[in-house]
Amino acid sequence: MVQKGTTSWWTMTTGSDQSGKLVYNTALDTGEDFTVTGNIYAEGDFWQGDFVGIFVAPQLPSTLGNNGAPGSGLGIYGYGNLGGIKNATALGWDMNKAGDSYFGDPNGTYPAMVLRQTNASAGVVTLNTNYASAWQPGKGTVTSDATTQGKGTPYTLTYDADAGDSGRGILTLTMAGKSVFVQIDKSTMPYLSVGVNTTGGTGSWTKWEATMDVKGSREPIPVNVTYKDESGADLLAATKVTVGDGQSIGITGLSPAVTGESVTYNAPTIPGYYATKANTVSAKVNDANSYNYTLGVVYAKSYQAATVTKAGLNANNTVKNGTATAATGKTGDAITITDDSLKVAGYTYKVTGPNGKTYDTMQAALVDNGKFDATANGSTTTDSAMQNFKVDYTADKQTATFTYSGGPTDSRNVQQIVGQTDASLTTGTSTPTGGYIYAPMGYRIDTAASQLASGVQLNLSTGNLTASVYGTFDANTSVDQTSQIVFAPITQTAN
Repeated sequence: MVQKGTTSWWTMTTGSDQSGKLVYNTALDTGEDFTVTGNIYAEGDFWQGDFVGIFVAPQLPSTLGNNGAPGSGLGIYGYGNLGGIKNATALGWDMNKAGDSYFGDPNGTYPAMVLRQTNASAGVVTLNTNYASAWQPGKGTVTSDATTQGKGTPYTLTYDADAGDSGRGILTLTMAGKSVFVQIDKSTMPYLSVGVNTTGGTGSWTKWEATMDVKGSREPIPVNVTYKDESGADLLAATKVTVGDGQSIGITGLSPAVTGESVTYNAPTIPGYYATKANTVSAKVNDANSYNYTLGVVYAKSYQAATVTKAGLNANNTVKNGTATAATGKTGDAITITDDSLKVAGYTYKVTGPNGKTYDTMQAALVDNGKFDATANGSTTTDSAMQNFKVDYTADKQTATFTYSGGPTDSRNVQQIVGQTDASLTTGTSTPTGGYIYAPMGYRIDTAASQLASGVQLNLSTGNLTASVYGTFDANTSVDQTSQIVFAPITQTAN
């Protein structure tokens, strides 16, 4: 918050009965050192007018130029129709003793280097004799350029925040060969506005011009920062940041643009959320030194997704193993995946949730894993770490049975094959072993009359005398795959 002023020339007064002020537009922090330098030009004679120097006050910079009378008012006292400046301090050259005792000017030789002050009611404070330098009668020494426009005579105002008594700061003006200082109570004056101050009285005409270059720290102003979701609920505890008087603060890319000097603030990352909007705060000091500025950052929930990985299904099934997105939503929303969406005829399953625990149903798994997590996906519609539910399928037991008619029974013929859903019949357990059908002597397998269950096929030998069984188990566990094999006599020819 280090500030630098301007070295441009500014016209302050152009005639009699005028009070001119060149005020720096930012209040300075009395907790930190600062320096004000510049030059003052007077047209014709530097020692004309009524006062030339520096003034400070713990008030808003924008209000300082509206008060303070010319002439014996020295630019800080109220006089006539003009009000004074509260708690002001003028340090500089008083050109003439005031004729009115109200101002309390001491007797002596003028011009004089003085320290003059107002109280909290903008009333005159009697010349402060606590400071040895507060009254230094006699004209000082200015440079030869004091009356050269564009050059002028220099001045330096320095503030040492730790040089005074009992923690006070010391403000010192050096100008035209002399110096004057005042102690600053930082508890009652946490900030100061500063300006060059020139006045002309009745009958005295001086054109004053001045430059001002400021190096110091702005008065710090606290700003509350809140972090809320779109419903207004707090996501993080509010924090405080400090900006200087006259500065603006906002979130880059979110806050409305501002003119003038600004301070950027990086909004913290909140897992599962992204900053979506923020206001802009333009901070200014106030007379009460009490502030209620708030920078509000609003966060939106990030996109989240959950996947289901299916495993254990036979390759013959129309439902395939693999991973697919099963649910999408936003951080903290409920995950919706139904058990009906997972059911596959002829199979049972278990669900392993993202927490690593295994459940009998998806409904049970969602009791413990039913909310979308807070992966930091920003504003994208891609989840970099999707929650995964693994569904492990187990095929049901299946049985294929065979009955025979039309001829004598052969004990070698297959009676049943036991296996699993979607599996090949040839991988099942056959009773008796082998999985073959033998037609009795003098018979053949009548394919036209036989009725094969769905999924069951016969690999017939020449003349249909034998057959091997092949095919696939179905998914129906309540009814066996029953095939009816019919034998027919072989037609014989007698010679």
